[in-house]
Amino acid sequence: MSDTSNPELIYNHDKRQDNPDAILDMSLEDILRLGLTSPVEDIEDDLSGDPAVDNEIGSGSGVWGDNHSGDRFVCNNDDEDNELVISNEDQHQYATRAEVHILSEYVGQLRDINNSRFDYLFDREADQQQQLKALENLLTAQQQEIEQYKKVLADFQHRMNKQLDLISKQAAQILQLEKRLSE
Repeated sequence: MSDTSNPELIYNHDKRQDNPDAILDMSLEDILRLGLTSPVEDIEDDLSGDPAVDNEIGSGSGVWGDNHSGDRFVCNNDDEDNELVISNEDQHQYATRAEVHILSEYVGQLRDINNSRFDYLFDREADQQQQLKALENLLTAQQQEIEQYKKVLADFQHRMNKQLDLISKQAAQILQLEKRLSE
């Protein structure tokens, strides 16, 4: 039996196909913790009670999951005991259909929580985009105001230069008058 101390390692080991049943050394909680939740829900949906259908899932030691989510594990469907058996040769993890239903409900709640988190993050991103747009508009308005101040300052400097020219001319005239008077 493969090492069960590291579920991530087991899952990766299974992906390498060195031991297709390695993932089955994990408990149902480990499967949920790794995020392999779609198979749990799909198994519940696929357990029709019809042996011909349920055998397609993997009665005995068939591999199920390749055509669904891409996750692979072995499961048995014991119709007589109404139990779903997720197992490998060395270890069995039993779950009644009711337990699978409870697990799938739990998974559904987790998905609702994740969807709520996504909605929150999406709304927060939209708010941040609005705030960014408002800041951009404010910056544009401030830049326009600065341009107006520059125009006012340029006009003021132009008028001051005219005044200085006029004062210089008047000062020159006064000097000429003083010079004439002194003669």
